[in-house]
Amino acid sequence: MNILVFNYHVPYIYNLAKTGHKFFVVNPENRVWDYRMRPKPANVEVIDGAGAWLQFVPQIDKLIDVVLMQDNFVGTQQGLLPYDMLATQLINKPKIMLFHNSFNTMFKSLGGEEKEKVRNGINKVLNGVRKVFISEFKKKSYGYDGDVILPGIDTEDFGGWRCKDGLRTLTCCNNANARDFMNGTKKTYMLNAGLHFILLGEEGGKGQIAQNFENLKDVYRETAFYICLNNAEFEDGYNLSGLEAMATGVPMVTLNHPSSPVIDGYNGFKHEDIEELNKRIVTCDNEKLIKMSENARETVRMKFGINDFVDKWNEIFYLAKKG
Repeated sequence: MNILVFNYHVPYIYNLAKTGHKFFVVNPENRVWDYRMRPKPANVEVIDGAGAWLQFVPQIDKLIDVVLMQDNFVGTQQGLLPYDMLATQLINKPKIMLFHNSFNTMFKSLGGEEKEKVRNGINKVLNGVRKVFISEFKKKSYGYDGDVILPGIDTEDFGGWRCKDGLRTLTCCNNANARDFMNGTKKTYMLNAGLHFILLGEEGGKGQIAQNFENLKDVYRETAFYICLNNAEFEDGYNLSGLEAMATGVPMVTLNHPSSPVIDGYNGFKHEDIEELNKRIVTCDNEKLIKMSENARETVRMKFGINDFVDKWNEIFYLAKKG
């Protein structure tokens, strides 16, 4: 099957490619396939730039089976529309809408009545479009019917945990300061007082980032704890990087978030008091750390496995194509 998708989330598209389908990835303006995040799979073809897109459009009718859209909204005279829908509105192919973000995150600045108007307007625009959400929380935030497919992590891509520094902690987040409301950036810095903390991510063109996927995996392998203090009003109790770290063998540290994958003391630490979390990291002995590392990897294998992810997406793609 041939699937058209716009490039907003390289790691997610990388995982989607494990379904085995052919993906034609359109780079919107100022976007590229970021090789620092992931190598380009063999079944991914990048359509880069307006000229390449214009040349590709005449082939779509015969070549493309399904269009996969994502939740990047833009204002139009008709109201808010997904950018991908605007770009593909003349393409008469089955469409799927993938929601990465919660409604509260996307439309945080709106008042109550205005939020409901936007929520209903988007649902109307997406009438007849199959909707997929990356978590039950994201689905509930919109209140739409649709399918939930949790992130899928291939544990074979990760592993080899070898951390020797029990105070080394990690968070991965672009635009971390701007996203404090959803990711708890200020609390993250407070929790990591006195620890050997690394923040991977860009903000304003600056910051520390991995050189490539292999370098990122090495960072995971040298990390004792992954810190994820997401705000339950806006985000899930984990992120993709945190699940990848757990798949490597890195215990996760979270707040008492309802969807946190952490069982306190089993595969990480979970508590609402950041001083208490700091204390638990500092006092964690090597034997306990190793055991939590093993359990963290098993948690991802059981709850966020790549096979379930691939099977569910393949079902969605075939149902969409069938109509």
